[in-house]
Amino acid sequence: PQLRLVDGGTDGFGFAGGWCKGMAEMTQQGGRWLRWGGIAVAAIAAFAVVAFLLLGFTRLGTSLVLRLAAPLLETKDQTITIAGAGPLLNGHLRVERITVSDAKGVYAEIDGLAADWSPLELLALKARINTLTASRIRLERLPESSSNSSGSSSFSLPVEVNLRQMSLPKISLGPALSGREETLSAQASAALTRAGVRGAATIRDLGNTEASATASIDYDANAQTLAVDAKAEEPKGGVIAGLLGLPDRPGLGFSVKGSGALSNWQGRAEASVEGVPVVNLDTTVRRSATGPVDLALKGGGAFDAILPPVLEPLFKGRTDIDLALAYDPSGMLSVSRGTIATGTLAAELGGTLSAKGANDFHATISPVGDSAVFSLPAGPQTIGLDLRSLKATVTGSAEKAAIDAQLDLKSLNTAQGTLRDIVLIARSDAFNLQAQAGRIDTKLTVGGRELQSEALARLVQAPLSLTAPVTVAAEAVSADFQLEGASLGGKGKVALDRSSGSVDASVQMFAAPSALPDALSAKLSQTVGLSAQVHAADGALNAKEVVLSSQLVNATGRASLNGEAIEAFFQGTVPDMSLLNAEAKGNGSFTLAASGTIDKPSGTLGLSVPKAVLSGKELDSFKADVQAALNAGTIAGEVKATGTIAGQAINVDAAMKQDNGHTAVPDLQVRIGSNRIAGALVLDRAFNPDGKLSFDLPDLSLLGAM
Repeated sequence: PQLRLVDGGTDGFGFAGGWCKGMAEMTQQGGRWLRWGGIAVAAIAAFAVVAFLLLGFTRLGTSLVLRLAAPLLETKDQTITIAGAGPLLNGHLRVERITVSDAKGVYAEIDGLAADWSPLELLALKARINTLTASRIRLERLPESSSNSSGSSSFSLPVEVNLRQMSLPKISLGPALSGREETLSAQASAALTRAGVRGAATIRDLGNTEASATASIDYDANAQTLAVDAKAEEPKGGVIAGLLGLPDRPGLGFSVKGSGALSNWQGRAEASVEGVPVVNLDTTVRRSATGPVDLALKGGGAFDAILPPVLEPLFKGRTDIDLALAYDPSGMLSVSRGTIATGTLAAELGGTLSAKGANDFHATISPVGDSAVFSLPAGPQTIGLDLRSLKATVTGSAEKAAIDAQLDLKSLNTAQGTLRDIVLIARSDAFNLQAQAGRIDTKLTVGGRELQSEALARLVQAPLSLTAPVTVAAEAVSADFQLEGASLGGKGKVALDRSSGSVDASVQMFAAPSALPDALSAKLSQTVGLSAQVHAADGALNAKEVVLSSQLVNATGRASLNGEAIEAFFQGTVPDMSLLNAEAKGNGSFTLAASGTIDKPSGTLGLSVPKAVLSGKELDSFKADVQAALNAGTIAGEVKATGTIAGQAINVDAAMKQDNGHTAVPDLQVRIGSNRIAGALVLDRAFNPDGKLSFDLPDLSLLGAM
């Protein structure tokens, strides 16, 4: 007998047959999926291998990697350019040139960078660099300060680094750093591992064989010990004295040496001038496993002999330092001894400043004598201060701390002028130190001023006071301010977003007629108002809803500055032309636009007077357009005007160019009624004319009215 399986049968044999057939089809389909899956995996693996070889072992791959990494290396204020980079992973990296630039241009260059290293050790999270060299390093100047620096950051190496030998045979420094060209060389080695940090470096002055600097560090993470030994010696005329800006470049010597366990580490710093010891400082650091870090610093000497001239008045005479403090990373600073005394001022610190417990901190800086005169660097400029006193106290619990601070200056001097009798007060009755939140009432007063700019002196007249209650919160810091002065006043609100760093402000300012130049103040009997909404973020400044109100001009508009790019547009009215010219009656409107960059701005001005009376003659449908542009010190512009006066046509078409002290009017065409002026003219630096102008003026009354 035969046993026959029928698909879809109702008996058990039919069910088994269907199941077997289904399984066969599934197995066949699965085989096809496995084959396609295997092909896909093989293709992905092949692609990964090709990409690895391309990115790691070709110049093209290196260029792609560097292009992707550029946003991580650069900032808004700094640009890094890498040219001629060889393969990354062949163990012999070569880069022809690296340049670093800021807003002022290139300030650092590295030529002929070469690194011989072991790429395979990256698999063990180790980077072993056998040799690192560069044929030339050039540092022209220090970089411009960043406009958006982050408040805090942390960094840790993802791999252990072993730099066996670094050789930099030529490091050149530009005159902007030390006053003249300098050439150095450097040798170094370093190891950064989980077991600790070890390194040594030697720097030599190629222009002076007697000058050198050495440094070594040995930190054992397991034993928790640290040894530091640094020393620099140079005879008269050396590089360090030039970098510090010391007069006559005296011979200098510096040393820093310390060793021991971190639980009781001791070190000493010394400095000498022409072989004579001038400064010595002893320090002790004690750190327990759970308690705070205790730091003691004691010593002193003639710091003015080794500091830049701008700081010399602050540290003139002998300086004595005696500090003993304890710091807990959880938010506590306790000062048991706190004295710093120079020949100019004395500082006393004491008590505890805590974000979690009780506070009884006080700090006082007082002059030696009636006041302390000194200067502080502020970017490329210096600020001169004449200090009467500085006092600050923080008392009470961390949740409701009382803050009282007061700064009293006899004067503050800058290149723009001098402010006198300045008092700044900041007080809070219940500031939360732990949450960094609360209200601080501030007030600034200025008793007198002497300003270089006559226009600024008229605008800013003493006495002047600024009151600004400041509210500090986790998300933002905001203040409502009010300005009161003899000729200037205003109010508004400003807010800083603590996460993004952006600033928003609403400002309303008022100026008395006496604050403006004589030519304007004589025509005004009421205050001039200016208001705007301002937003600043990521280096860009935007002002919108700008409103100018006065008897002479009313205008609204906007303006922005984004990096070097500028953009502005304003429109407004001249409500009463008689205030500008007693012989004129009527009103007009205008538009003003600006664009381009700070170095190459351009602008247009349009003026429209539908109907007016000038010296008894009717002016109708008058329109004037002025265009001007500045490029590399050259000013070029055009003026066009049309309309009628006393029923007669007005047509003005003129071009002007000012370059290198010469003013040229290559084409001048003026037609006012029957009057004609035409020709071309060039004025030299002394305004001596050269050119030809033709005049046909049968009706001077029309010209007089215009």
